[in-house]
Amino acid sequence: IPVIQNVWSSFEKVISLYAEVPRVIERIAKISKQMIREFGSFTEPFIVPLIELLVKGYRRKPTSSFMYAAGIAAARYGEEAKYVPLFLNMLEEFCAVTFSFLNSPEAFTDNPLIVEDLFTMGDRCVKAMPEALVPSPVFASLFECACFGSLVEHQQASHALLLFVENSILLGVRNPKRDLLRPHIESAMAKGGQ
Repeated sequence: IPVIQNVWSSFEKVISLYAEVPRVIERIAKISKQMIREFGSFTEPFIVPLIELLVKGYRRKPTSSFMYAAGIAAARYGEEAKYVPLFLNMLEEFCAVTFSFLNSPEAFTDNPLIVEDLFTMGDRCVKAMPEALVPSPVFASLFECACFGSLVEHQQASHALLLFVENSILLGVRNPKRDLLRPHIESAMAKGGQ
């Protein structure tokens, strides 16, 4: 924990000073990912402030690395009931910022890393907390965005987007609570197909 505390105290300063420098933000995301993966439960006291910091950084300068790190945290902690509201709010915040500029076919093509990490994060959230996410408005909005962006011409971005759609649809077929989830998935599909 002392190592994490020492590293953590620098994160906010570095992000506030270097939010405009993608390589620095990528390094912060990689350190965050490694901390979550390597230190496991020892990172738990830092999850709330980490997510708040990542969202704040993304609001300031939308960079895909913020979403990537947040998605790793959601995959690790999103199944825990006490963190579900945190990760739902996180996804709403990232989507609100992203949807403000990801609003045309050209925007999808011009921002393949944002598209890739948005839907990778969405997929991780769908897998970690389907019962909370699928009935929420952010799921329908994200699914609709995926349908709108399905023609993006970038291999990794298209793969992440389609994987999110596929795994979302499969929740209505394979998930033990599929009867509760299916109406929301069908509704999102109907809106996305318009």
